[in-house]
Amino acid sequence: MYSFMKPDEVNSLEMVLIDEKGDKIHASVRRQMLYLFRLKITEGNVYKMSFFTVAPESGLYRTTPHRYKLIFEMKTKVQSCENNTIGRFGLSLTTIADICGHGPDYEFLVDVAGLITGISPQKEYIREGKVTKMILIELTD
Repeated sequence: MYSFMKPDEVNSLEMVLIDEKGDKIHASVRRQMLYLFRLKITEGNVYKMSFFTVAPESGLYRTTPHRYKLIFEMKTKVQSCENNTIGRFGLSLTTIADICGHGPDYEFLVDVAGLITGISPQKEYIREGKVTKMILIELTD
């Protein structure tokens, strides 16, 4: 996750972990711990992890419906292991109608696979005194 105000600076490593049952949980490595874990974890590989903090998951734009998240600490252990029972991608497919039915207050992030059919010119808007740049992207499923 890159810093919003400094796009060239990495702020944290955010992951969605999946187990052999297909259950998913959000995991986070804070900027101060990146040097310990950045090269130890590769997307798509299987690991045994221990000694991390379990905290309630809250806020907007949650990555999974799990009630908790894992936070890596200095003492967290990450061991690579072989396992063929864990799915490589963990996709949960749904229809566009279901996604549109969630409404504006839906608190979970949704990955969308589609064809980009339009991109608007860049616009700026001001919210609470801060200027934010925005583009609209049109997708067709």
